[in-house]
Amino acid sequence: MKLWLDDIRPNPDGWIWVKNADELFENVFNDEGNLVTEISFDHDLGENEFTGYEILNIIESMIHMGDWKTAIPIFHIHSANPVGRQNMQRAIDSISCLVR
Repeated sequence: MKLWLDDIRPNPDGWIWVKNADELFENVFNDEGNLVTEISFDHDLGENEFTGYEILNIIESMIHMGDWKTAIPIFHIHSANPVGRQNMQRAIDSISCLVR
């Protein structure tokens, strides 16, 4: 399963559209055994929502603490926010170092 995290832009074919952190984590940790293989992140997800960067920080912390109980998906960034994109890439690079 591939998750497309974006509050505005709809998902491309083959991806499941999730609009916020709650929807993302509900899909990652579902009880149906659906394995998330890829997640593509937007940075700006609307008012009063975590940003894509903050969600990646949560994921990084969960992996570091051993609380991520499923395979680590491939992470992509489709955000148009240049600073957010740089921050998210640093978080992805950090996650990569944790799972080597």
